[in-house]
Amino acid sequence: MKRANLAIVTVFGLGALGLASLAAYPDKIEATSKIVSLKISSDRTNYKLGEVVKLSIELKNESENNLVIHDVFGVGDGSVRVFISSDGKTYPEYSPGWGQMDFASTNTIIKPNESIVSSADVLWHSKPNAIKGESDAVVKEVAKKTLLTDYAFPEAGIYFIKATYTYNESLESEPIQITMTEPVGEDLEVWNKIKNRGEFAFFIQNDYFQIDYKPEERAKFQKEIENILIDHPTSLYAESLRQSLEKFRASEAKRQDFLRNLQKQKPQ
Repeated sequence: MKRANLAIVTVFGLGALGLASLAAYPDKIEATSKIVSLKISSDRTNYKLGEVVKLSIELKNESENNLVIHDVFGVGDGSVRVFISSDGKTYPEYSPGWGQMDFASTNTIIKPNESIVSSADVLWHSKPNAIKGESDAVVKEVAKKTLLTDYAFPEAGIYFIKATYTYNESLESEPIQITMTEPVGEDLEVWNKIKNRGEFAFFIQNDYFQIDYKPEERAKFQKEIENILIDHPTSLYAESLRQSLEKFRASEAKRQDFLRNLQKQKPQ
């Protein structure tokens, strides 16, 4: 997951003590909580396992002056971080890697009582590989800091999600609660095929295959997706797989056209 520099937020109209100046005055840091607020929300509160959870993270200007953000505001590409808990106590970080994200550009001005919103699709998690072979104690410590599964929500149950945003200090949203339920019938058949396969979550979220795949592995995986769509065309997961496959095919066609044109331009 790419880390951005800490965002710098400036308030127009606060005189010599602007928000960017507060870092030099630790006793004034508390004032920033009255200037901006952070809120997280999801498109629904109930999902089936393997469904994409769509989040919105809102940064609102609570002051009477214009705010300008001198950095990207976005999940994974800015200073916004998302944390997911299964017990409401320990909040490991969710790391989407190069997932799909929307964000505000740098030098974004937020007017009084207005907001900017960052959105993120939550499904695939870039879990750490360095814990293989480590002791249970080490694994438990790592699990406090980051999720250890390919799917952000691997099991049925209640989950809590919160976000943080860092500039001179760290803002933290109130957590929201969602419920993940076990699919049934045909949907369960598909879920059993993909639940232990992080590459499916990655593909659904990113519309392309993981880059370390060899050509023959990519072809085999694509065939698996096509077979699921043939065998279970109306399942809960079919539409997401179908859309990602269509986007991948369109992107691959453009790539092949580019390579062919490049080949034609080479001197004979």
